[in-house]
Amino acid sequence: MIKKINIIYLLIIFISFSTIKAGNYFDVYGAHPRSNGMANAVSSFINDVSATFYNPAGLGMPSRLESYYSFLEKNDNTDDKKDEFKDQLPEQLIEKLKYLGMAFATPLKQYPKIRSQTPIHELTFSGNYAKPVNHVKFDLYDPASPDLKKIHDSYVALGLSLNINSFFDFERIVRFGLYVGLPASGNLALINDVNPTSHRFLQNGVSNERPIIHAGIGVEIWKDHLSLGIGAQAMLKGKGAILMKDVDITPEPTTPNAQAILELKPLIMPQYGLMFHYGRIMLGVNYRRETYAHVDPLGAQAQTTLLAIQFDFDMALLDLYSPRTLTWGLGYQILDNLKISLDVSREYWGLFRHSRTKEYVYSPIEDNFLKKNIRVPIVQFNDVNVVRLGFEWDWDNPWKIPLTFRAGIGKKPTPVPNFYNEYNWMDNDRNIFTLGLSYIYLPSGSGFTKRIKSPIIIDFVIENQQFKNRRVDKINPTEKNPNYSYGGYAWNAGLSITIKL
Repeated sequence: MIKKINIIYLLIIFISFSTIKAGNYFDVYGAHPRSNGMANAVSSFINDVSATFYNPAGLGMPSRLESYYSFLEKNDNTDDKKDEFKDQLPEQLIEKLKYLGMAFATPLKQYPKIRSQTPIHELTFSGNYAKPVNHVKFDLYDPASPDLKKIHDSYVALGLSLNINSFFDFERIVRFGLYVGLPASGNLALINDVNPTSHRFLQNGVSNERPIIHAGIGVEIWKDHLSLGIGAQAMLKGKGAILMKDVDITPEPTTPNAQAILELKPLIMPQYGLMFHYGRIMLGVNYRRETYAHVDPLGAQAQTTLLAIQFDFDMALLDLYSPRTLTWGLGYQILDNLKISLDVSREYWGLFRHSRTKEYVYSPIEDNFLKKNIRVPIVQFNDVNVVRLGFEWDWDNPWKIPLTFRAGIGKKPTPVPNFYNEYNWMDNDRNIFTLGLSYIYLPSGSGFTKRIKSPIIIDFVIENQQFKNRRVDKINPTEKNPNYSYGGYAWNAGLSITIKL
């Protein structure tokens, strides 16, 4: 009977000594199909709602739909009015505007900006199907958990962009954006912690399954040239308690009286961005703080019916970590319809921490007083540099179909060092390859489509990530901690729709 009740307490301890997981769908795959089509090398020019993630200063630049309406308004006038701008625009573009009533192609960016008189609000929905395939081979015994198999990283995102000039005319672009990503599994978040000796991927599977909330505001400081942005990303912090009473000591399963209390509030971490455009050169910088879910203390108490024996447990959770990131971006308009961009990001994984209780249990310090008062990192991850290169080409085709093609490559090193001891964080260096396509649907004004009143931008991406094979050899291999190797790949496909509100 004693053994039965001990199992309950051991389960509580097992949960309390949970590890911190790390990952983020937007970091691993991308926040938007348009951006992901260029391997996410977009921090120097991104101007849609996903700028809340890549660089909030992009909210202070004209969006694609704003550019469309700017030229549509100017060309929806008399022929005399149109002639007034004819000297400023190439003949070919005038013909496009005449027959299609659109201004979507890149060449528009090289001529004097004409601002829309109507503030544009945008709504974006995107969905991504991401499927990692990991091949893990253990030398002696297979202690693999289900977290290493049947991994799905699919996710959806919803974004809203509001032009503040519809409420107050600043004579400059001032835009607010909110972008939310959620696991496609239907879970709002998944906390499935185990101790750090268990085999667990750092940036695949349950490590990614969390809500992603980004908000920001961008302000145009120097018209058409300089914008600043500030944003925030949210997770949770708080404290709680778990209480169990009338726990029967019996070999049969029991359901004790239980009460759980959690006091949670948002943990807001800041983000800052700057964007500068001059001629064909585009520059951007973005600084984003780390995020995590933090519940401390999370006390637990259990009391038996027999002899009223009381057990107290000290618990703490520090989970769902995303690294602090500093990104520098450079873009250049090589031709009127061809753009190239480069992003270099520094991810500060060295700031990765575990919960207070776990650092006590797994601390290399033997003295109990020092364990409680000196926090020694159990695992020290490496800071890494992520390099991404993207291309964007507007196809000037004779059929006047508004299509834009994108491609990108990237190199993402792993922050996980080789563990020769009992710890088993798993992650690979990644080579990233992406292809993207954008199409703008223009209302035809006839048939069933005459009910559609505004253009619709459709973005698509397909991505492949190749995981570099990795070998882990332990100093003292055992059945639970054997030598092993792993590698694999991941496919990701994304589709988004952006409309005017």
